[in-house]
Amino acid sequence: MFYALSGLTSAVNYLFYPVIARFVTVQQYGEIQFLVSIFGQLSVGFVVLNILAVIISVKVTDQTKQQSAIRALNQLAQLVAIAVCVIGVAFLSAYRQHLTLSSVWPITWVGVGLLINVPFTIVIGRLQGNGRFVASGVLSLASVAIKLFASILFTMAHLGSSGAIAGIAVGLFAAWAIGEWLMSTNKALSRFPMSNVFSKRIPFSELAFLKESGLIALVSIAVLTIISSADSITSRITLGSYEAGQYAAIATITKSILAIATPLMWLALPAAISHARKKVVSLYAITFLLCTSFGVLIIALPSLFTKVLVGVDPGAFLHLTTPATISMILYAVAFVVVASAICFGHLKTTFLSSLIAIILYGVVFTLTVHHHSPIFASLMGQIVSASALLIILLTQILRTRDPIHT
Repeated sequence: MFYALSGLTSAVNYLFYPVIARFVTVQQYGEIQFLVSIFGQLSVGFVVLNILAVIISVKVTDQTKQQSAIRALNQLAQLVAIAVCVIGVAFLSAYRQHLTLSSVWPITWVGVGLLINVPFTIVIGRLQGNGRFVASGVLSLASVAIKLFASILFTMAHLGSSGAIAGIAVGLFAAWAIGEWLMSTNKALSRFPMSNVFSKRIPFSELAFLKESGLIALVSIAVLTIISSADSITSRITLGSYEAGQYAAIATITKSILAIATPLMWLALPAAISHARKKVVSLYAITFLLCTSFGVLIIALPSLFTKVLVGVDPGAFLHLTTPATISMILYAVAFVVVASAICFGHLKTTFLSSLIAIILYGVVFTLTVHHHSPIFASLMGQIVSASALLIILLTQILRTRDPIHT
């Protein structure tokens, strides 16, 4: 039921792109796709936050201690989120012209959405960690449905990219409010008032057992997020606003593959914490099969997905569909493998494989860009780095029957 709800959530989430594309220009669509991608990169901490919330909920069975740890995590996350928002928004605003962004308003809405994402993510993580997968699935579906509806209204009001990004913030806020209500209906999972975030000193001692895994998770997920979005960033820097909008159609469709893997990742984490290796490996196989099946359809029918579904003609960039699709299949599996490896306890291996991945990306990009376009060079770097990371981590996981914290 959780996977079915998550699949529906992913479908509605990616319905956002073809629907919004009908209400904006190609230039505005490229800007929206880029800012949503940036939102995903700046939200890397929230993926880690979700992972840590699941770990706390599975490992800490005493409800009093669990709520205390969640409170500490929430306080720390809010402080980090504010710093990320200020720095991120300032950077995007300062380099707005280089990134061909129309105004500071959509950038501002990205920051607002990031702040709201903190309590929303923790609510989702607590529900999943306590086995309430259906409730978390319903909540996620509510967030993307409200986001779509709000973004449609705002873009119809001729607010352009600002309206589309504002809709995302509205969807997250509404879903968080619903999540707080769900928590209040269950005494064992009583809600955590956000007024407590800054009312007390952060009890770091409650999170001591997460210190190493939290740092490794942050670095590793950040590396995956940045490299998997590198082609979109490259397109904004090297192309004009119209051409970047054309490539955004390719990026939109191929990156939808990542959404297929996300619910499987959340299913794999509690199993990995419990060292249920066979179950986790089976989820790897399912992830690869599902993502590859969808990827084959994209490669076989690129025009159908871009021109018809998204509604944007990719023009001369259509030939990049194949490498972009292969890249996203690899990264979809990589997200599941990396997150579960952290929960298994393969911390050193995860950290080293992430460093190797980002180094390989830089080397391959540098060697390839002399003979091919920057976007193609970026995609080649993504494919090589993801392949290396998967080989290293899967070898470690498959050969270790009883994972230990190393």
